[in-house]
Amino acid sequence: MRLPQRLHPIVAFCVGLVLFAALAAATSWVVSIASLQGMAARQLIIKTAMLVLSLGMMILISRPPRVWGLAAPRSPSGGAGGWLIGTLVPVAIGGVLGAAATATILGLDFAPMTGMREMSFLRMVAIVWFGSTIAEELFVRGLIQGWMQPGSPDVADHAPASTAGLGSGGGGGGGRIIASGLLFGAMHASLFLNNDARTAATIVMATTLLGLVCAWSREQTGSLVGPLLAHFAFNVCSIIGGIAVFILKGAP
Repeated sequence: MRLPQRLHPIVAFCVGLVLFAALAAATSWVVSIASLQGMAARQLIIKTAMLVLSLGMMILISRPPRVWGLAAPRSPSGGAGGWLIGTLVPVAIGGVLGAAATATILGLDFAPMTGMREMSFLRMVAIVWFGSTIAEELFVRGLIQGWMQPGSPDVADHAPASTAGLGSGGGGGGGRIIASGLLFGAMHASLFLNNDARTAATIVMATTLLGLVCAWSREQTGSLVGPLLAHFAFNVCSIIGGIAVFILKGAP
């Protein structure tokens, strides 16, 4: 059976949720039969599987690399400079969102996310800053958002976000941004299962906003560079936000 070349945003959102749920279930099974302990092992398994799944499906669907965002950023109108705005603005917003999310959780004395304290700084850098950023962006902005892109397999697709609306042929840029952003937020909803509801809600809201920003960057530049950098900035600045709270509270 041949996989469809393009999905409508609503269908893509549902497919993304199903694929992510399958990855999470498979990870839980592997962790249980292998008797693995800790958040680091679980994250390493699910992010590796996500990376392999994304690349594998891109190959099976057989569309050009640019469709999946595997290209250098470019301006929507073909002019100079537009790609820079579409790349750097999301990075700044991502950093602010990451710092604000952590500052909110710690500043309001919400319980920290389960499992984070058991991870060393080096593990956090390797698994969360780099591993999660690359795997999640390749899955959401690469595979799923790329699967919504118009065009034929032999034409490099790049439709700017100004073509908003869902449309009848698979959705415009606005529909792709909404579907991609909401999917990214929904992927973090599982945090409600084993975290303080206030902490989980803060993270889900922050990641949904980050997802929308990254999706906009992907549409504006036709590249994963902006989303990757914005996601990385979010993760790095979440630490900065925590440090700022400790300083303001006068922690030793």
